[in-house]
Amino acid sequence: MPNHPDSTPVGLDPEDVRLLAIVPHLAARAGSYGVAHVARRADEDRYRFVLHTVDDDGPHSVELGEAEVSGLHWPAGSAGPVLVLRDGTGTALVRFGPTLVETGRVGLPYEVRQAAWSPDGSAVALVARYAGVAEDPVIARRLDDRAEGIGWRQNNPHRLVVVDLVTGALTERPLPVADVLACCWAPDARGLAAVVTPVGDTDLTGRTAIWLLPDDAPPHELTTDDGEYAAVGWTARTLFAARTRPVADGPGPHELVEVDTGTGVVAPVSLGVDGTIVRAPLTVHGDAIGFVIELAGCWVPLRVHDETGAGRRRVEPLRREPEEVTALDWSDWGETIVSSTPTAPAEVLARRAGEEWDRVSDLHAELHRSRRLAAPVPLPVTVEDGVDVPAWIIRPDGASRQRPVPLLLCVHGGPHDQYGHRFFDEFQVLARAGYGVAFGNPRGSSGYGAAWARAIAHPRVDPAGRGWGDADLADLLAIVESATARHDWIDPDRVAILGGSYGGYLTAWAIGRTRRFAAAVMERGVSNLVSMSGTTDIPLHRVRYFGATHLQDHDSYWDRSPLRNADQVATPTLIVHSGGDLRCPVGQAQEFFTALRMRGVPSELVIFRDGNHALSRAGRPDLRTRRFEIILDWLQRHLRPRGAGPARVRLSAAPDVAATGVVPG
Repeated sequence: MPNHPDSTPVGLDPEDVRLLAIVPHLAARAGSYGVAHVARRADEDRYRFVLHTVDDDGPHSVELGEAEVSGLHWPAGSAGPVLVLRDGTGTALVRFGPTLVETGRVGLPYEVRQAAWSPDGSAVALVARYAGVAEDPVIARRLDDRAEGIGWRQNNPHRLVVVDLVTGALTERPLPVADVLACCWAPDARGLAAVVTPVGDTDLTGRTAIWLLPDDAPPHELTTDDGEYAAVGWTARTLFAARTRPVADGPGPHELVEVDTGTGVVAPVSLGVDGTIVRAPLTVHGDAIGFVIELAGCWVPLRVHDETGAGRRRVEPLRREPEEVTALDWSDWGETIVSSTPTAPAEVLARRAGEEWDRVSDLHAELHRSRRLAAPVPLPVTVEDGVDVPAWIIRPDGASRQRPVPLLLCVHGGPHDQYGHRFFDEFQVLARAGYGVAFGNPRGSSGYGAAWARAIAHPRVDPAGRGWGDADLADLLAIVESATARHDWIDPDRVAILGGSYGGYLTAWAIGRTRRFAAAVMERGVSNLVSMSGTTDIPLHRVRYFGATHLQDHDSYWDRSPLRNADQVATPTLIVHSGGDLRCPVGQAQEFFTALRMRGVPSELVIFRDGNHALSRAGRPDLRTRRFEIILDWLQRHLRPRGAGPARVRLSAAPDVAATGVVPG
């Protein structure tokens, strides 16, 4: 692992995004030992994908170019895996043989959201929609006719398609629904279960449902409750699903439920821990189902064994380490996961039966040879009402009592999300630039139980919370005070706040409520909850927290909008947004910038034309680098010591960035 000299500066430079890889797909070979994974790496202005395998014959890899993978499977008895990928020639089902030589390809006229492989390996079910369909004008009839990362559905909803892996034949399984979200196979491979958006006014309630599609009977709707289902998995005995309770029940964790396939009755499954399921496909083999839960700053892989006997469940953590697990799979020979920690980006681990976990990938060799990563340490934080807030802090190189450095308070999005024991390139870049970094999980975050998540609900929601921007802001300010009181290497007069999405909302809200911060960076945030609720792709999200729509209770939405307090803002503020953001539309940035500009507050608005809500994580690599440079330039200008000379940060050329309305800072 790391073999860099001790003199190597801690952290990462903005251009080091090229050294990082993620693993979006993982598969354990059925039967004999074998692990396959797809890694995504950055080039200058695009990503390239690489397929890797390891088995008893050794490791192999093949470049996939810019082909994006939406499904990966390694059948029993096969020398190589099968992929569903989309490249410049279209979408295809591709087979690989020994040493990853391509052995077959079936073209598909679709864009694929999910691929589910049948238990007997004879077929794959796709959640897909037709490729290349773009109507003009767009005619919307539902609130969910557009979605972040997808765009306008344009009369082209997702559907179910079954591909016979022996003959290559395609069979569409039509359903009278508005959209198909996810699917799984029946344990005997003689039917499917699907999560769908029903027709009717379900866009006004957020309801989704599970349908059954048996091979020997007509498809039918199974569930009738008002919950939001996200994924399904069918073991040898039980149909399971990941579900969020109805919008009217307020915020809360994603839970595992079992569904009676005869009656449609739904019952929660106790996991023995108060975590929340990560909304991703559920993994099923035989009588067990697996998934990842967020739990107290960790991402824990769980496997639930559906053993003989009514209601018997054995919950097995595959690991319980301070890490983030983003994928898991298993077979007769053992298990495999994708894991990262704050100082180790994603790698693939595997464990054969009766043995220890072993790393079977080497995706970050160059990074570990040339970079030294910053390690966060716990930061004790207690707020006035006696609540302990989970928090961490990173100390940069050179920080001391004699040479104190600025502190950056980073705020996560969601709000139902968490920081913790995961690799985060942003913290590394900020530490490399010489800043202390504090972060935590204020009330409203995931991973700490339902009561913690509901603490920021509106007082009308049962059980009542204190609303957005109350307990969570108190927790964030307590993190700052604890950090500055406990660490004399921090300059308490040079503290900035940074956040994206809900973190962007809290950043804008905080600077209108306090003068504690010397600078702010609001990214893809929310400034006006009223206009946001009428333009976002998820208009019901806030209803969970406010207990009413923005039309039913305009005053509550406006009362908790940062724009309402814009006349109180004096903090120099950088506003960063993407033009293609459908989750938090760019108008939110423009409204806040206009208000600050009219008041003469030092502010800049930066809009990335070629980006969406996920720009900072999955945007073009050159734009991700440029974003880092812009943020560091802003922080250097507004957090440099009093009396210091002009700030100088090298900025790369970026024709796809629009900077508007710059007020000298």
